[in-house]
Amino acid sequence: MAAARQGLDDHFARAIEERRGRRDTDLISALVSAEESEDRLTQREIVITCDLLLIAGNLTTTDLIGNGVLALLKHPDQLAKLHAQSELVPNAVEEMLRYDPPVVQTGRLALEPFEIGGM
Repeated sequence: MAAARQGLDDHFARAIEERRGRRDTDLISALVSAEESEDRLTQREIVITCDLLLIAGNLTTTDLIGNGVLALLKHPDQLAKLHAQSELVPNAVEEMLRYDPPVVQTGRLALEPFEIGGM
């Protein structure tokens, strides 16, 4: 896992170096420009941002699709309803996010006492 992480970081570092010599209209070019104009971005921060965007923007989407397809296969009546009424798809996506989200918060810690349901 550490080797994979390093490989990804190295890939982004090479992309950053390429953009230093040739700007384009992509996000990495914009981040490099911010770094060079001293907007407080270091090369490491650019790599971390790229990592985050790759994971948050890609993995969560693929997981949502997989979770949603599985839910529809387990509930064929809902799948049939979507086939019959395609205008329900936007709401179905929102419901899939609620029903089986790609990212699950595993715990929360109250910073002060509070009541739930009168208790």
